[in-house]
Amino acid sequence: MSSPASTGSKTRIEETLKEILDQHSSIMKRLDAIKEKLQPIQHLEERVVALEVIAQNSGSQPPQATANQVVPLSCNQGKGR
Repeated sequence: MSSPASTGSKTRIEETLKEILDQHSSIMKRLDAIKEKLQPIQHLEERVVALEVIAQNSGSQPPQATANQVVPLSCNQGKGR
């Protein structure tokens, strides 16, 4: 048998656990949204790293890009600002 005091304590613990799980779920949703927003930046980061490697391998002068080597930025540039 459960005494009223222990039943009330169990209920508070269950409520607290539910609140924690709800907060966890909310945080995970926010992290997913942030990851989605950062996804376009990954491509730019890869391009910058490639340019840095080329610049390091060729000396102090960065290579001159030709029209065929230049990749236009996504149409999404500037969104969210």
